[in-house]
Amino acid sequence: MPVSFWDYVSLGRPQWRGEQSAAKALFFLILGSPDTHARIRNTHVLNLIKRLSLPPEARVLELGSGRGMALFLLARQHPQWQLSGIDLDAEMASTSERAARQGGWDSLSFQEGAAENLDASEAYDLILCVDALEHIEDDLGLLQKMRHALKPGGYLVVHVPQRRRTQWRLFSAFGEHEVEGHVGEEYDEQELLHLFSRAGYRISEMHQTFGRWGEISFELNMLAWKTRWLRNILALVTYPIAVPLGYLDTRQYAEEGNSFLVAAQPGKEPAHA
Repeated sequence: MPVSFWDYVSLGRPQWRGEQSAAKALFFLILGSPDTHARIRNTHVLNLIKRLSLPPEARVLELGSGRGMALFLLARQHPQWQLSGIDLDAEMASTSERAARQGGWDSLSFQEGAAENLDASEAYDLILCVDALEHIEDDLGLLQKMRHALKPGGYLVVHVPQRRRTQWRLFSAFGEHEVEGHVGEEYDEQELLHLFSRAGYRISEMHQTFGRWGEISFELNMLAWKTRWLRNILALVTYPIAVPLGYLDTRQYAEEGNSFLVAAQPGKEPAHA
């Protein structure tokens, strides 16, 4: 059963306990995350996780966990799972950890760290990497490290943007929108397939996300992305429209979308990485 509309709207709400600003805490408590793009991609990831065969006491790691949207929901739905998030942003990791501690989420933890420093062997049943791989210079190397960190039969779930110049836009101005820290030109389908094969995975599912509804939701949320204060005001104004449109995107996979969602498992060790 896919993520309910209520759970989708509530994504980011547990974060209110971690915010040190009273205004931010109140915003998160009432409206959840202000980031529509994060809502949509995490909901696609959560819907896919529901189809995976995971043990009752699964160990889950998210690299580039941000506010931990998916992890907080998984912690509520699977109290016996052990979930951890690592993020390069020290403030974000600290805020998420504070929210987990003050909210009594004993199975959930966050810490600051670089994804590239992952050093584990057969430790996790599930690893999430949601819109983070495109920030890594050696994406092949990280995929290999994640494969080594997975238990036999474990799953890696990755969400990445499609190559920017091929993405569909409602407003042409968004063709200039760039996310700080992206390496290279994002991905196309054949490149992803080749990359996962080189890293020693077999892909169990691969879909496109962020179709028309998702992109429109994102653009409404970011109408004035060049001016932060105005962007925040317009995000509030468009919230009642952008959030439901984003949920529509999560209820189906796009035939032509702006992002890719991949579920993979460790395969045979590649002869030449």
